[in-house]
Amino acid sequence: MDDLLRVLINRHLTLSCIDFLGVDFASHIAVDNHIMYKGTLSSMHDDVIMHLLDIDKSVWDYYGCCSQEVTGLMAIKGREKFQSDICLAYSGDLSLDDDIYIAVACKDKVSTFCFQLSSKRNQNIEQAILLGIEKTLRMINEI
Repeated sequence: MDDLLRVLINRHLTLSCIDFLGVDFASHIAVDNHIMYKGTLSSMHDDVIMHLLDIDKSVWDYYGCCSQEVTGLMAIKGREKFQSDICLAYSGDLSLDDDIYIAVACKDKVSTFCFQLSSKRNQNIEQAILLGIEKTLRMINEI
């Protein structure tokens, strides 16, 4: 976690997060630098995410909120909304043996990932946070 903060600060990059999963990313990495962390949009309500991020309802309905396509859009639109350099987006269900989706948008690139976690919610939250950090660091290293 410290690695991500250090890289963001050293490279003068800003980060935001869209959380449709319930991981509460910002509190887990103890972000207290408001210049570096632009904010989190966290909601489990489709209408809130679609409206605030201006995601077309037909796209949302076709792919579903828990898909690589919509999670990628959430990251892209979140980066634009928060005016951050990087946006990390999460969607899925932490309490089921189901897929979760993570997307990282940086500049003109977005990468999406699908993972299946265990059935223990607290472990899934920790694993999702670590996967988000890992994928964000990888994206930063590519720019």
